[in-house]
Amino acid sequence: QPNQPALHGNRGTELLALGRQAEALASFDHALRLAPQDAAVHRNRGLALASLKRHSEALASFDHALELAPQQFDAHLQRGIALAALERYQESLESFDQALARDPNSADALNNRGAVLVRLFRPRDALPDFARSIALRPDYAEAFTNAGIALRGLGRYQEALNHLDRALSIRPDDVTATWTKALLKLAMGEFRDGWPLYESRLQLAHVRQLQRTFAAPRWTGTQPLAGKTLLVHADEGLGDTLQFCRYLPVLEARGARVMFEVQPTLKPLLGSLAMRGALVGRGEVLPEYDLHIPLLSLPLALRTEIDTIPGGVPYLKVDPVAVRSWGERLAELPGRKVGLNWHGNPEAEKFSALDARSFPLAAAAPLARVAGVSLVSLQKGPGAGQRSEVEFGHALAQLADPLRMGPEEIAAETAAIIMGLDLLITCDTALAHLAGALGARVWVALQSVPDWRWLIDRDDSPWYPTMRLFRQRTPGDWPELFERVTAELRALA
Repeated sequence: QPNQPALHGNRGTELLALGRQAEALASFDHALRLAPQDAAVHRNRGLALASLKRHSEALASFDHALELAPQQFDAHLQRGIALAALERYQESLESFDQALARDPNSADALNNRGAVLVRLFRPRDALPDFARSIALRPDYAEAFTNAGIALRGLGRYQEALNHLDRALSIRPDDVTATWTKALLKLAMGEFRDGWPLYESRLQLAHVRQLQRTFAAPRWTGTQPLAGKTLLVHADEGLGDTLQFCRYLPVLEARGARVMFEVQPTLKPLLGSLAMRGALVGRGEVLPEYDLHIPLLSLPLALRTEIDTIPGGVPYLKVDPVAVRSWGERLAELPGRKVGLNWHGNPEAEKFSALDARSFPLAAAAPLARVAGVSLVSLQKGPGAGQRSEVEFGHALAQLADPLRMGPEEIAAETAAIIMGLDLLITCDTALAHLAGALGARVWVALQSVPDWRWLIDRDDSPWYPTMRLFRQRTPGDWPELFERVTAELRALA
């Protein structure tokens, strides 16, 4: 019956249930050519497109469905999900409100609405939605996971763990719950439990899509290393590479021939690492190796506890000629030289809505009024435009022009500048790790619930002995934090 739209629509629904999304989409398209005003088929077409990660097209289908039938609960719900996937969170929230106006007892709509509130940095507002969702569906693992994420964002760690454990009791393979639990355990200093859970990062969607295959077995920490070539490959951001490259000499002490694959940007700088093995830029041809391991899996393989973190700084060094050259330029500035970096990489923050690590430059403006200090901007990329929005006058110098340097030069030149400073004040970004690895004095401004590596309720770091941590006392209150930083800087100056 080629001309009966209902048959094509039903066939599409069945194919979609079987996970054959492309075929389902073709059936829905056929049905709509015959009956273009069928709202339910437009909605189902949107579901097929969403499952193919074609979220913009899915949104158009849901919009068309709602033009034809504005009261469709499911079209409002799915429209909200599509908007959330497109990171249009405020619009997504409005769609979930529309869905809940039609069905106030939808556990799915409540859970999704709560998840969007977390993305909008409103974890406290999200908790009632998760609670209602769980009350309606006590075995709703995703709602328990999302509640755990929200509670973590509020610093309520034990409650967060309780919710995550409940999620994992319902769905043991919940990667997001496992990952969030890892972050909590590590932040609480419970490394023995945290490192095994931290391996779940390799199953996160944005990491899994970058997964590679390797021509040798994975080293787990149990196989002997003597005489073996071990490929260690950087598997996360620049800051992670700078923090965990300290483990390479430990591996060589065990008899391994280490080959370290790193981001090309860091290769010149990491040439100063005290290791005998080869340094390879990502994308270069790899020589043969016997075993491999992701860099951030080394703490698990080596069973790192807080008191066994490989210590000793500096473990990175800078070309003395570059240090001398930048030192001469910095010497032209009066008083103590204090570097300032206020904005991190937005791509690094995209995967966790709770990671609002950057502070507005305006919050740091009181630093410019400290006598006997010259501020030096180390800000590059996003956030640099804030300089024109804040009245610093000549108090904030910009010595290096990143536009005149290639990517490989920036890290090494920045390191040389840091070595000529009396102090660096920065948000939680790769620059903090660079300064710590160089053994430079660095103050890090942290959000109220920061990344796991800064632990809880301490102003020092077991990773970096020359680092001092300043934490928000109230979420989002950067001005109060910089009142304290300014007072400390005044005492130092």
